[in-house]
Amino acid sequence: MKYLPLQSSLFTQNRQRFIKKMKPNSVAIFPANPVFPKGGDGVYGYKPDADVVWLSGVVQEKTIVVLYPDNPDKNMQEVLVLLRPNELLEKWMGHKLRKEEATAISGIKNVQWLDGFDAMIQVMMNSADNVYLNTNEHNRLDTELLRTDLAFVQEFMKKYPIHHYERAARIMNE
Repeated sequence: MKYLPLQSSLFTQNRQRFIKKMKPNSVAIFPANPVFPKGGDGVYGYKPDADVVWLSGVVQEKTIVVLYPDNPDKNMQEVLVLLRPNELLEKWMGHKLRKEEATAISGIKNVQWLDGFDAMIQVMMNSADNVYLNTNEHNRLDTELLRTDLAFVQEFMKKYPIHHYERAARIMNE
C-alpha cells in the first residue's frame, strides 16, 4: 500500500526521543533487515526494519542509522548510511535513494555510502564508551526462528570486543 510522504520532522523527533535515553558518550547503530534470496537470482519482497523506518523514514535494504550525539564532530552526530546507487543495477533492482532524497525523507544531513561504513564507524568506536545495538526483542518472539538481527550484533561485538554494549530494543520498545 502506498502512502503519502511524512514530514522529516517526525523522524527527527523520533531520533531525539531515543537520544534522550542514551548513556553519555554512546553510539547507537540500527542496521536494516537483509534481503532474503528466493532461489536463483530472485529475492522475496523486502520487509523493512520498523526501527530504521521509525528513526529515518527510509525503506531501503542495506541502510544503517548511526546516532552518536556526543561526537565532537557535529557533522557526525547523526549519520544515514545507504547502498551506493548503481544505474545499471537499478534497471533490475529498482531505484536506490540519492543523498539529497535521503536527507529530504529523514532530515539527516550526513548521508554516507555503505562502502565507507567500516572506516567511519572505526573512528567513532575509538572515542565511544558505550554502544547500543538493535535486536528484535519482544515477548512473542519465536526463538527457533533464524535470527538475522543477531548476525550483525555478533559480528560487530567480535570486531569491537572491549566496548560496553547496551540493548537499543529496551529504549525502542518504550
